[in-house]
Amino acid sequence: MHHAQKLESLGSLSAGIAHDINNVLAAIYAVVETQSLKAIHDQDLLNSLDLIAKATKRGRNLVCGLTAFARKDLLEPEPTDLNTLVHQEVDLLKRSTLQMIEFTLDLVEPPPIVLAERNRLAAALMNLCINAIDAMPSGGRLTLRTGRIPGPAVTLTVEDSGTGMSPSVLQKAMDPFFTTKALGKGTGLGLSTTYSTAKSHGGSLLIDSTPGRGTKVTLQLPELSAAEIAKPIEKLPSEPSCGAMSILLVDDDELIRASIPDMVATLGHLVDSVASGREALGWIAANPKVDLIILDQNMPGMDGMETLRLLRLNRPQLLVLLATGNVEAIPASMMLENDPFLRIIAKPFSLREIETALGGFSRMG
Repeated sequence: MHHAQKLESLGSLSAGIAHDINNVLAAIYAVVETQSLKAIHDQDLLNSLDLIAKATKRGRNLVCGLTAFARKDLLEPEPTDLNTLVHQEVDLLKRSTLQMIEFTLDLVEPPPIVLAERNRLAAALMNLCINAIDAMPSGGRLTLRTGRIPGPAVTLTVEDSGTGMSPSVLQKAMDPFFTTKALGKGTGLGLSTTYSTAKSHGGSLLIDSTPGRGTKVTLQLPELSAAEIAKPIEKLPSEPSCGAMSILLVDDDELIRASIPDMVATLGHLVDSVASGREALGWIAANPKVDLIILDQNMPGMDGMETLRLLRLNRPQLLVLLATGNVEAIPASMMLENDPFLRIIAKPFSLREIETALGGFSRMG
């Protein structure tokens, strides 16, 4: 419980930091995308803009890592074969360990199937493997196992023959930002993020380690039944484009209001902007023909969800694209069940991502 409370506190702190950083990245990304369309005949400039875009994407990934350890929900889960996941991650690792590591696989049959956010679970497995390899600087054996236990549940175990952890280190191993690696070699988020991944998948994470004898980390996850595997998982429709729309951008950050409208306008839409939820309600009342709102979730005073609630009193079918740097804080069921005219997009977003998100509304006419 103490560890969970610590994660909750750090998650709230990180979410606030991530929001501000994401707004800066979103503004940079939007300007780069807009200018790239204008510089199609200047290859040197395009190369420079592409470098900025790549740096922005890396920043976005770092921000995702900053908040991932506090995530509680799954965004797009799907039936996932653990044995296949292990094979894919080991194939990647074998190409980068210069044959210093001996890999041993002990995989149960038939393959265990879990309901998982596949990329997130793969990242958790890779984190465990990298930690294990780091604990064997002179080489060693890395064993990956899958199995079944009563529950019904499945296990995914990563075991190394490395240096192991002392009791004091083991006690803090899953704390966010705790690391024994040299400065610049680790963020201290690997095990805490893996722990969060296990919890959000309805499972648990167990660590057994002895100094000089290695470490064994086991993920325990609920196993899908045959009936659950056969049940289709609903996903949001995604279409590449839509007709020109009248769009209102609602965001308290002036960098966003100065950059996003120009980027969205390159898709052929007419975009206006306001700085708050209350301004948005007034603007929409005066401009009833607006087709869609890009609504920031994290705003002072009246946030995006409160603005949406009031908006729905008079415009229940107005299309709304809720923009947030903390997607996991929005209930996933809301997108499909409670409000069919709502979609969610993660900040910062690219031109292609906003085009796809807007295109997803075109089926509604």
